[in-house]
Parts: sequence; structure tokens; C-alpha cells
Amino acid sequence: MPLMQFREGVVDTLVWGNGSAQFTLLHASATGPKSLTGLAERLSHADRRIVAPAFAGYGQTQMGPRDGGRLAVNQAIAEAVLQSRSSDLRVLFGHSMGGLVALLSAVDEVRRGTPLDALVLCEPILVDLLDVQELAQLEARDWDRDAVNQLGHHVRLGDAEAGVRYFVEAWNETSWEALPETARQQLIDNAENIMTETAAVSTCRIERTALAAMATPTLLLRGAQSPPFVKFANEAAAQALPDATQKVLPGCGHMGPLLKPAMVADAVDCFLKALAARKAE
Repeated sequence: MPLMQFREGVVDTLVWGNGSAQFTLLHASATGPKSLTGLAERLSHADRRIVAPAFAGYGQTQMGPRDGGRLAVNQAIAEAVLQSRSSDLRVLFGHSMGGLVALLSAVDEVRRGTPLDALVLCEPILVDLLDVQELAQLEARDWDRDAVNQLGHHVRLGDAEAGVRYFVEAWNETSWEALPETARQQLIDNAENIMTETAAVSTCRIERTALAAMATPTLLLRGAQSPPFVKFANEAAAQALPDATQKVLPGCGHMGPLLKPAMVADAVDCFLKALAARKAE
């Protein structure tokens, strides 16, 4: 994968096209940028440049530490790519952990006075937005934390396979045994990194006033078959963001960008066409 050089470090990337509109795709935990290949290929267009950076712990990415820990490092990676070149249109897409990083990055772009043209969050892990005074949302929060805690518990005991198996099966539509052996081994080898980033995601605080000030048009995607946590998180984000649209993808679960890339790409393109029509009015 091509390497992008920055003052703070090196970011491993996948790149499609060289158009004037830049699409940045941020991957989920336990996956990596190659997981977004199908989506990128379906989003490819003559006027687009699509970049999928690898977060810390994936590929050859080496980014210096940040005071905010792993999430701050991943946010620095996303923002370095976003700011790497001028573009006629800037669209940021984030899946799962990448969705949280995308939201935090979009808020920072507003603060810089360089807001994105569009933001797409596919099942972002927004634990802090849940209303834990409601029993169903409290149970959803605890379900997510159980998956994160089980992962960490087993990894610390030296049984990485048990940890990543528990976590992957909680969030994935397929069983551990159904994954290719090479994929299972990669997850096991990367277990400590996955443990670090999922713990950071689960405890991330989100500034609600910053969300209320962000006018970036945002599409919130979720699969109809995804865990209840996703529904609550997306609905909370839709209430917190001034210009948010929700869409439910039939037949999809949490891994929609990997398993149903055509459906996800169609939803993104429809959203962008609607935005273009709105601007033309």
C-alpha cells in the first residue's frame, strides 16, 4: 500500500483514482483499510480520489503518540489525510470505530473553519450519546462493554483467540469458524492492538455542544439486522446533529460495508445526489 509521509509520521493507505473530489474512508476495529475495497471500488468515479488510511496498529502506519491516547492518534491520522491536499469536494466516511473517529474529525474541521462537505457514519460506536437512564439503552451500553471487557480479559490471560472470538462474534454476522483461517490468525496476532482501541472507543467522551454547532450534512447508516446498540447510537446522533439523515439498510448487519458494499455505496451516492440537488435550489 502507498505510504503518505507527514511530519508526525507515516500513514499506510489504499488509494483509488485521482479526481478532484476526495473521499476518505475510515475502517472499523479488527479490519483495516482492505476491508473497504469493495465499497471503494463501487464509489469510484472519474472525478473522485478515494483514500483509505490504516489506523495505528494496521499495516505500516507509524504515527507519533498523542495525549489523548489511541483515539487521538487515529484522529490525527484521519485529519492528516483530510488535509493532505485541496479538493473540490471532501467527503468523510467512517465505519464502526472509524465512524467515531470520523465524527470527532468532522468536529475539528468545523473548529478549523474548514468544514467537510459531507459526512457518512456507518454504525458509529457512540457509547457516550446513549441515554443510560432508559433501561434498553443501558442494556445496549452494557452489551458493548461486555464485548470489550471479555476481549481484554482473555487477552490479558494469554488467550487471545478466545478474546477476539468473543468480540468478533458479538459484532459480526458470521461465526468465528466461518472466517478464513488466515483472517482468524491475523485477528489473533493483532489482539492487543484491538483490545487497546476498543477500550478507548468504549470510554470516549463526546462534546454535545460541539455536535450541536456542526452543520455538516451527515448520513447515518445502519443495518436492519444490527444489534440494538446501533439503533440507539444512530438515533442519538441524529438528534444531536443539526443536519442529519438516517437510513436503514435491509438485510444488513454491522459489517455491511464489507458484506454489502453495493448497498452501502448506493446509499452514499443517493445522499450525495440529494445534497447536490439541495445546493442547486
